[in-house]
Amino acid sequence: MLPYLLFHFDRSDTGKWNWKAVIAELLVKDLVSENLGNHAGRLEINAAKLNDLALRSTSISNIRQTLKENTAFRLKEVTGRFDNTNNHFDWRTLNYDKYSKTLSVDSFTFRPTPDKETFVASHQYQTDYLTLQTGVIEVGPFDFDKYLADTVISAGTVNISNLSLRTYRDKRKPARADIIKPLPVNFIKNIPAHLSIDTLNLVTADIEYAELNEKTKQTGTIVFSNTSAKIFPVNNYELKADDSLRIEAHALLMDSVPLSLTVKESYTDSLAGFLLSAGINHTDARILNPILIPLVSAKLVSGFLDTLSMQVTGKEYAAVGEMKMFYHDLKIRILKDGKEEEKSVLRGIMNFVANNFIIKKSNHSRTGTVFFERLRNKSTLNYLVKITLSGVSSSAGIKKSKKLLRRYKNK
Repeated sequence: MLPYLLFHFDRSDTGKWNWKAVIAELLVKDLVSENLGNHAGRLEINAAKLNDLALRSTSISNIRQTLKENTAFRLKEVTGRFDNTNNHFDWRTLNYDKYSKTLSVDSFTFRPTPDKETFVASHQYQTDYLTLQTGVIEVGPFDFDKYLADTVISAGTVNISNLSLRTYRDKRKPARADIIKPLPVNFIKNIPAHLSIDTLNLVTADIEYAELNEKTKQTGTIVFSNTSAKIFPVNNYELKADDSLRIEAHALLMDSVPLSLTVKESYTDSLAGFLLSAGINHTDARILNPILIPLVSAKLVSGFLDTLSMQVTGKEYAAVGEMKMFYHDLKIRILKDGKEEEKSVLRGIMNFVANNFIIKKSNHSRTGTVFFERLRNKSTLNYLVKITLSGVSSSAGIKKSKKLLRRYKNK
């Protein structure tokens, strides 16, 4: 559709003719641009509307200046997709109003271009296959002029609804030892653009982590459903000594167990120091079997968790703290390669010894020690899970975390 234009001409004191124009409405459909970037990118804009964009003869050749001069243009109903050989993105109904400084999009999707099997086969080392999908995203105030002036993405409050994040890792592949996975603040600080977000809110998010175990050849899946999280502030420039990132989250572990998590991590500590607290309400511990059977080759035959609370101080290299995990009627079964049907006299003896001499069947008052040396080539989620398992193992008498902590301090 041709733009609807309003023109005005005038002559300057020097006799030169200047003009001004306003694009009242411009409709674009089926716009395609190919061979973008180094990976054969293809951009498709299915539809877009532009309203109330002012143009001047004195600045028409400078797009940045033109956008600065406009105080009230609107970009509406932008729907499209971008693909290259590595990644796929698509979005529906993106709207931006410069006057109100509001940005919204009805949905956003990201996934690798290859399917999961092809993706895993094409990587020599363990690599996360990650997909993301959202419902409505609302941002405001989004200061576009601040980005034009200082390349700062200033986004006020960001609300993301119905987020679905799924991660899969095949642990049959070797892990790279020469990389460091950043903790949250270092991840934010490594973002190349200047970023300033007051608060990031996740509303009704579902998060899933699946791992194919190299020993059992089975996949264990951890699910956090109905998740709500508040993350603030998200900032990576002009940081002050006492600036910290806070994460406050609530979720249902394995779709049924209420879980709360609070993290406070320093932006300026060279070791990315953080304080972590977590709590779980009473539940039947057997809900953890979909994780334990494929990943640990053990099954909870019985057990009821009365309450669990954890307080931890962590840094880049290790985490230390305590856990109060009160439970009763705990009984486990050790499996072979995650299979229950393979029984033997030796395995029966192992189960008898484990249940009668190693694990503590109940705990009503004892505090367990949390200690874990971080594997820096693993993700933050891996660090969090291993911290928690350290406290659980100590509380149940399976692992002597106090001895490991003493050795670490001596080292």
